Amino acid sequence: MLARWLGLEDPWNVLSYSWSIPVSPFIEQLVVKQVKSWRPDHHIICPQGREALKRWGLYDDLDWSLEPSILAWHIATDVYLHWYKEQAEDNEDQQADLAKAVEALSNYMLFLLAARPDMLPPPTRRNVYVETCYWLTGLQYRDAKGLVERLQDYGTTPLQQQPPNWGRGTPIGVVLGQKLIGEDIGTTTGEMLQLIVEVWAEMLCYVGNGCSAYSHAKQLANGGELITIAALLILHVKNSAIS
Repeated sequence: MLARWLGLEDPWNVLSYSWSIPVSPFIEQLVVKQVKSWRPDHHIICPQGREALKRWGLYDDLDWSLEPSILAWHIATDVYLHWYKEQAEDNEDQQADLAKAVEALSNYMLFLLAARPDMLPPPTRRNVYVETCYWLTGLQYRDAKGLVERLQDYGTTPLQQQPPNWGRGTPIGVVLGQKLIGEDIGTTTGEMLQLIVEVWAEMLCYVGNGCSAYSHAKQLANGGELITIAALLILHVKNSAIS
């Protein structure tokens, strides 16, 4: 609320998603694996993710532009991970590296949307992100855990009955999060974790390949981004295929 009164709410929302995370060897291997199977005609969402959306009846409801896709899957990832971590407390977590990679990639993609929109393929403008932030500030919650729990409650509400004006990616995201949980209940395989990480890895490659050479070069002056590494790997694979 203080940020809103001072007219600094949007800069605060950007700052809240601006931090550095170490790129673990697990994420490195994941990106390399994804790049090897990636093609320029690939979709924003990987085939496994699209198939899941179709299975749950959400495919036709998602705006297939990049910004709503990032927001929807980020919200769904947060909702799912909140549930997953609670289950992991009761059992030895065999998927710790995978869960950390999912969280890191989800946060990283939202960071790009919030603070580096110039590195996303046009016409990404952050409008849906800003709308979503403003809507979320109107909810009653004390902390991040409380927010996720509120979103979980909305996840059981049909899309047609979701609150209006809360961002194009949010309704799909909360329902998708509940669907991910629903398919993982009673299992210990973490299959949904694998699905989610493949979605984010594919989106990372899509964004890296779609980012302009100018934006990649400009950001290199500040240390570079993971999507630039992905883009260079994609270029290497392309050149290797030609030669």
